[in-house]
Amino acid sequence: MNIHGGPSWAFRDRWSMKHQWIPLLVSRGYAVLNPNPRGSSGRGQDFASLVVGDMGGADTDDYLSGIDALVERDVVDPDRVGLIGGSYGGFMSPWLVTQDRRFAASVPISPVTDWYSQSFTSNIGAWGNRFLDGDPERHGTRVLTRSPVLHASKVRTPCLNVAGALDNCPPPGQDRSSTRPSGYAACPRHW
Repeated sequence: MNIHGGPSWAFRDRWSMKHQWIPLLVSRGYAVLNPNPRGSSGRGQDFASLVVGDMGGADTDDYLSGIDALVERDVVDPDRVGLIGGSYGGFMSPWLVTQDRRFAASVPISPVTDWYSQSFTSNIGAWGNRFLDGDPERHGTRVLTRSPVLHASKVRTPCLNVAGALDNCPPPGQDRSSTRPSGYAACPRHW
């Protein structure tokens, strides 16, 4: 599954080789799902606003139901489902592996694994807090509960985080385990 950025962005109804990994995966026999879950653009303001205050909530179910539909139709092997995505997809790729163990691999690009540190180290920290409807200075808000790093004990999926050393949104600290709170690793043994 190729997860777009945004979250208020969308894959268009056309043949697209925008990302270099799509032709690579297709040439190796993989089906690539480019979903537009709630929050995506192109279906009106009401649909796009469904993700505001709920990133990693109901949109998680949208991604999982898309995979379920492809498995039911025998389009994909349920034991070989992988995730890749950048920006918002870089959050959803590590988030989904904390919510479901079905994934064989995940490649988050420019990942956000810890919304708390993202709030204070990114040049767009306030943006994430608004989309999460969370306050990093209040315990129990989505800034913490929707941080993949805080659900790391659930992860069994091998992950390859890809981050730019000079990226400011999110900064590369989202990828390096040395910046995570003591005792946490976003993908045990894999990140």
